[in-house]
Amino acid sequence: MKQGCHYSQVESSLHQALPSQIFSNHQAPKTSLLSRRQFASLALTSAIGAVSVHVMSNPLLAKSTELLTTKIQQPKLPLPRTYDCNAISIQWVGHSTMLIQVLGICILTDPVMFDRIGLSLFGAIIGPKRLVKPAIALEDMPKPDIILLSHAHIDHTDLRTLEYFAETYPAQIDVITAKNTTDITEHLLWRSIQELDWGMSYEFQHVKITAIEVLHNGWRMPWEADRRNGSKKIGRSYNGYLIECGGKRLVFAGDTTLTSAFQSLSDIDVAMMPIGAYTGCGDNHCTPEEALAMADMMQAKAFMPMHCNTFGQAGEPMKEPMQRLWTAHSLHATEIVTHSVGQIFTLPIVQPIAYYQHHH
Repeated sequence: MKQGCHYSQVESSLHQALPSQIFSNHQAPKTSLLSRRQFASLALTSAIGAVSVHVMSNPLLAKSTELLTTKIQQPKLPLPRTYDCNAISIQWVGHSTMLIQVLGICILTDPVMFDRIGLSLFGAIIGPKRLVKPAIALEDMPKPDIILLSHAHIDHTDLRTLEYFAETYPAQIDVITAKNTTDITEHLLWRSIQELDWGMSYEFQHVKITAIEVLHNGWRMPWEADRRNGSKKIGRSYNGYLIECGGKRLVFAGDTTLTSAFQSLSDIDVAMMPIGAYTGCGDNHCTPEEALAMADMMQAKAFMPMHCNTFGQAGEPMKEPMQRLWTAHSLHATEIVTHSVGQIFTLPIVQPIAYYQHHH
């Protein structure tokens, strides 16, 4: 099983068909010196940088970059502050970053807002370059009340972006992250930071968030203990999240390969599902067809794709995940409601905001 395939392996073969069987599978922020784990992480930066440079120089990724920069257009969309407080608004900002606004509460998932992801080496970020700008400029992003981090990978837990939010809104943001991952960001000035293991919940005003099981890997550095490798007690874990608000049920799946774990969920209004980085990485990333199958497991009414159209990743051409999604979607019950970075999906809530203000 290829546990380390994440922006570091490129293969040419594609997984064309769905498998015949579905396998199952507030504390105060700390401001102390970097932990030993963080210090060790910095020591590996140059090695990770060398891997990243190798990946981004691959001719398949170069071709994907050319396709993206010449064909994908950035839509003009309203700023987040114009959203309707009596509806749930979900905007695909890019990659796995979703801006969710409901009942005056702002939730941001896996925020990655800069032009390159990776680790810092002598002041420079070594890692993949962003090919599509965020749909919202960082300075226009509303203050998040909650930041959800699915796992520790550099394209989901981006320290530069998190440092920006912590410095811009000190002690004003709650951060929810996976088991054994708070050490990466606990030195920042959050209002609170807490780990949720699968099945654990967190509530903020009118929103309830529950960590759900997915199938991925958790390490940020290759030598770290990882839940996927059997280190259930100390290994870094990985989450999806069930978000319940306004009488609606949303799922943010983070990163996952095909798993029957989603069968434990039902009556989902919106499923935000990863569809990219599957070539040569099928043990960690699902194909578009598998993402649709998992949405069906949850009885998801609406489907929002993510984890594509932002960075060159794995070996598939940049536009292939979305093309495969559209080709396969007619075989599934869920409805694809967005297809481009920047698009917004809205759905009315069961009760208007005045109801929740009166009853809470």
